[in-house]
Amino acid sequence: MLNESQAYFESFASQWVEDAYDKNAQKPSIGEQRKQCILDIIGKMPQDHPLKILDIGCGGGQITLALLKLGHHVTAVDRSIQM
Repeated sequence: MLNESQAYFESFASQWVEDAYDKNAQKPSIGEQRKQCILDIIGKMPQDHPLKILDIGCGGGQITLALLKLGHHVTAVDRSIQM
């Protein structure tokens, strides 16, 4: 049985990725802006070895995937089972 907070996040899971990463939007979506912000911060860190990153509240995993493509070691978790 889902607890109250998990039920809340589950109710939005199916629509979240679509809304956060709308490819047809006139400007970058909030999800794309967040991803670029994270990638900019990571890009300023020393890159002499892959980083170990914990992505808490990863949602659909777009930031996680971008970090993996850069060669970092990422552990991603989300409260929503659907995510």
